[in-house]
Amino acid sequence: MTILGSAALAVWLECLPEAEGDFDRWYRQEHLAERVGLPGFLRGRRGVALRGTPRYFAFYEADGVEAFRSAAYLERQANPTALTRQIMPRVRNFARGVYRRRESVGGSAGPSLVPTLATLRLAAEPGPEASESGAGERTLAALAAVPGVLSASLFELDPQVTGGMTSERSLVGGRLPAPPGFCLCEVEDAAVIERPVWRALFETQGAPRGPWGGSTDLGVYRLLHFQEHGAA
Repeated sequence: MTILGSAALAVWLECLPEAEGDFDRWYRQEHLAERVGLPGFLRGRRGVALRGTPRYFAFYEADGVEAFRSAAYLERQANPTALTRQIMPRVRNFARGVYRRRESVGGSAGPSLVPTLATLRLAAEPGPEASESGAGERTLAALAAVPGVLSASLFELDPQVTGGMTSERSLVGGRLPAPPGFCLCEVEDAAVIERPVWRALFETQGAPRGPWGGSTDLGVYRLLHFQEHGAA
């Protein structure tokens, strides 16, 4: 599957155990369609962790970062629905960021619906030398060459567009800082990360060889929900 657009909203989060059922119904019946229906949004996905934390990962592809500062999006942030007001206080470990897509490798072939997503949250912002030297693309190409990896993309946080507090975000019961960058790999299944060729790309502390530096936090997520803009 090809990553759409030049920007994305990425959210890692979980909720209180007793709220799992309500949280899932809210996301399926209201939140996903509400977000993906906004101007500039192209596709939304949410997965549940097979490995790593937080428990859920939501990923919204967009035409560009302007989608996340449009009047329609800001209106939703300023006026959360009644159900959103019930759910968000029960959310924990909420890390949200708006990201610009820097590079992608792969994705032109493969299934139309990718069942598993792997996120590598970077502790350090990808430096400009990664693009200038081509090292970032080579690292992504190495990841995409692992059997079972369908695409690999590098995203860089846009702190200005990510923004500060809104009425909706103020409801969240517990927050974490957004990672300054992350790599998203679309993979066939969770077994991909156990393969020796995947493991060989990482140092003993878990940091990928190449230009990104710092440690990474790996999460592997099975797809739960998927919707494209304009779909019923």
